[in-house]
Amino acid sequence: MIRALVFALAFVCGWSAQAATRYVGPGDGTAAFARYPLIANSYRGPGDIASGAKAWYGLRAYSTAYATSSGKLANVCMPSDMICVDVLSDPSGNFNLPASGLTCDNSAHICTIDILYDQTVGNNCSSASCDISNVTPANRPVLVINCIGSRPCMSFNGVQELPKSPGPTQTQPYSASAVAYAADVTQSRSVFSETDNSSAAGLYISTGSSNLQVASSSNIGLPAVNNTWYALQGLLNGASSVIRLNGTENTGSAGTDPISATSTIHFGRDFFGDFWVGRAMEAGIWPSSFSATIRATMENNQRGYWGF
Repeated sequence: MIRALVFALAFVCGWSAQAATRYVGPGDGTAAFARYPLIANSYRGPGDIASGAKAWYGLRAYSTAYATSSGKLANVCMPSDMICVDVLSDPSGNFNLPASGLTCDNSAHICTIDILYDQTVGNNCSSASCDISNVTPANRPVLVINCIGSRPCMSFNGVQELPKSPGPTQTQPYSASAVAYAADVTQSRSVFSETDNSSAAGLYISTGSSNLQVASSSNIGLPAVNNTWYALQGLLNGASSVIRLNGTENTGSAGTDPISATSTIHFGRDFFGDFWVGRAMEAGIWPSSFSATIRATMENNQRGYWGF
């Protein structure tokens, strides 16, 4: 099987909502692209553009419904796990770092992501939560404050990941989406994957040979360069698979592997130990075929929110 990586999800997100606009997110379920008249406290996320994700993780809210003061995004820990606090969404879908009880400043107090919550709350991992976590501080992604504008991101330097086993099962066709920044596109490195624990069959979002790729048993990709933000959309559907990367699409065969009941989700690496080097903000899997309109709308939403 090709270690390709089901879609390098690497790097995306868009612009900050302005006073005269409102944000439309990947989960909005609309074909809208850019800006709309302002609706007070109206946020749209990936789950509004395409509802029903099997699992979705991110440093913003999955959907309008999740963008509340009780919507858990991540559990963040200060050095040595001295303090660990759940970070919630605000009504605008933002990563609402607490004003007290948690100090994260990228220097004296470097915080890590202990848990990314599956914001679908669908219990699709053998009827249990699909939250991903890592108990070892040194092996967790680092939280970077003001990573892209005022937005946060997670930093991966080749040893960090957040896993979950078992992950959700899914046959083709299905879709995946991610936002990431790749620092080394020449090597095989996966930002997000879900693969069988013994056969390595499943989904990969990865880099390799100066491409970003989506793959199951084979891969399709598009050229990528180091130190660039990307919004990646992938449709896994055998010979009719599609990858979209920052406005460009490519079609071909990504293989026919399903995601099995004995799979593990890895945010930050893959079955082969190909760890991500770069940054990331969100990733998810949907049990449906993203149309060309949905792929474009999702990308527009991501790049608009994250500002690149």
